[in-house]
Formats: sequence, C-alpha cells, structure tokens
Amino acid sequence: MESHPLLGGLLEIVSAYEHLRRSGQVPETVRQTLRQPGKDFVLVAADVFGGSSQTPKARGHRQPEAAATSSPRMTPEFVPVEPLPAVAGAREVRAMAGARGPDTIAVLWHFLGKRGVLEVRHTRLRAERLDRSAVACEVHPDRTLVPVDHRRTTLWFRDTPPAEARRLLAEARWYAQSSEGKAAASASQP
Repeated sequence: MESHPLLGGLLEIVSAYEHLRRSGQVPETVRQTLRQPGKDFVLVAADVFGGSSQTPKARGHRQPEAAATSSPRMTPEFVPVEPLPAVAGAREVRAMAGARGPDTIAVLWHFLGKRGVLEVRHTRLRAERLDRSAVACEVHPDRTLVPVDHRRTTLWFRDTPPAEARRLLAEARWYAQSSEGKAAASASQP
C-alpha cells in the first residue's frame, strides 16, 4: 500500500474527514444528508486540518501548506456532485462536479497519480487543494492550464452552470508530464 501512487492524496482526504468527525463540526442534519444512498458529496470549505499539529504525517506524504484563511473556523460545506464519464475525452483524469450557487465545483485527480496539465478553455476559474491552498494555474486569454497529479484539486468555475463546466472538462486537453518534469510543449502554445 505504501507504494500506491494515490496514497498521499488519499491520506490527506481521510485525515480531513477524520478531523471533522472528531471535532464535531458537522451537525447531525448534515451528516444525515451525507448518508443518502447513491449520492456523492465533496467537502469544499472547512478548517479541515485544525492547525499544523493535526496534519497527516505518513511516509511519502507532504504536509499541506497553510490554509488560505487563518481567521475563524470555516463551516464545513458539502456539495452534491456526480462523476463525469470522461475528462479530456478519456478516463485518465477523474472528476466529479456539482452546482454551488451560480458556480460549479469540480474535483479532479489523475487516477494513477501521474503529473500533467489540464488545459481548460475557460478563464473564470480558480484551483485549490483540500487544505484551501491555491494551485498555481497559468491563465491565458482563452484558457487556463491547471496542474494535476495524485492530490485532489478543486476547480471553482465562477458563474458557470454545471452542464457548461462538464462540457468544458470533457473537451479539455490533457498533457502528461514527461520524465524530465515538463508537460508537453503544446500545452503552453495557443
């Protein structure tokens, strides 16, 4: 198990949910909603690590960066999502997406833990990790290049309905990182 490519990302998610469970931050009414059979939800906002002393310390797992907000605890929010049949026309990058007000939230990761860049023909989005740290994206006038790897990346599509976000992800392009650590050159070309 220690050599599994997704181990670090999985431990980060398990740690976040375990912290929420033990802290009692999630009200019973929300827990009942989360228990609905056949429904999937993703955690999108919370003080999931409760400070540096609560962060996971597993072999091969890097500690999360400081949370994007240091002020009062954020209320855990769970957004209902549905899996996407394909991202970038294939199943290498897995994703789930759902509506959050006028926006769409999508979580994605590479199913084998490979690194690469996802080119999304959309510029009104931001990317962050489960710990709320920003993912450095390269924004061009007509597209955004999002780094993807074994960790869960949350994409926030601003003012974008779920159907459009699903289409954008289905039509995105995936550029695997080469052994030298660079994504295919065509990802940075117009």
